[in-house]
Amino acid sequence: MRTEKKQKTSAWKQLRWIFMPVAIYAVFLLWQHWPKSRNVPDELAGVWRTSDPKYADRSFEIGLVSVNFGTGEGQSHTGFIEKVDGVSDGGGTVYTISYIEDGVENQFSFYYSEQRGKTIVFRNQPNIIWSKVKEF
Repeated sequence: MRTEKKQKTSAWKQLRWIFMPVAIYAVFLLWQHWPKSRNVPDELAGVWRTSDPKYADRSFEIGLVSVNFGTGEGQSHTGFIEKVDGVSDGGGTVYTISYIEDGVENQFSFYYSEQRGKTIVFRNQPNIIWSKVKEF
């Protein structure tokens, strides 16, 4: 009886040296392929529109993992967010969102403020104010 128990214990010790590295490797693979948080602030997530008549058919949507630009006439462009950087600037925050669209890295920057309601102003269009019309 003791011989059988010793053989089982010995077999487990041998298998343990095989099982442990396989388990550690499996955990590592899961960790590497787990969707990464893009750290999109809650105040940015949603659909944004402007009252400017030139952009009446335009909008953009910031999600937790993607950004979608409605470019008019029912067309849109979607990119997957890589990172979001924000720097406080007086009464608001300057955000830069880096995203991948069709294998190409792009980015856009804008100023977010809560002083005149929750608004976004793009750096290259300082006179056009975008407001959130739908929360996520």
